Amino acid sequence: MSPSKRILMLDNDPDHLLFCTLVFERRGYEVRNSLSCSPIDFLRLLAAFTPALIFLDHALRGITGMEAIQILRSHPQYAGIPVVLFSAEENIASLAGEAGANAHLKKPFTILQLLEVTRHFIP
Repeated sequence: MSPSKRILMLDNDPDHLLFCTLVFERRGYEVRNSLSCSPIDFLRLLAAFTPALIFLDHALRGITGMEAIQILRSHPQYAGIPVVLFSAEENIASLAGEAGANAHLKKPFTILQLLEVTRHFIP
């Protein structure tokens, strides 16, 4: 699998994580996912997988999406990886802006919305 088709997805909802993973895999993306993540685990995932795109839930277990983005941006080898922050929070757009995410999705979102934002970063 080409590294340009790799997606890392971190979400606190197992059903949502499974659904999105299946959507991506059926379209030829290689996906790694996790329900919870400590800062150290996040860095290990990045080192082992090096995705082309990261989807982060704002409310993760062990680390918030905003904290994960700060960690990502502080490491030169990962700083350029685009991040989509998603959440059911009403203010997800402003949270994504504050965090430095490249895009955001408000839960619930459609498959079409998920794929559109993905294709923006992975043509």
